[in-house]
Amino acid sequence: MTKKLTDINPLLLSIPQAAQQLGISESCARQMAYNGEIPVIRVRRRLLVPVRQLEKWIDDQYQQQNG
Repeated sequence: MTKKLTDINPLLLSIPQAAQQLGISESCARQMAYNGEIPVIRVRRRLLVPVRQLEKWIDDQYQQQNG
């Protein structure tokens, strides 16, 4: 059985998955998502975090803090 690229590297993360990747609590990630602090898209009733935009957000945060 061949794995798809999106099985290995998903395009979207759930809030719990994003929290795990960021090393923060799920409640903190959820609050950041609701406040517009991290990039999210809504798919029906779910909030999902686009991986590429999250990586860009991390880079932007690093640049702001470390000039």
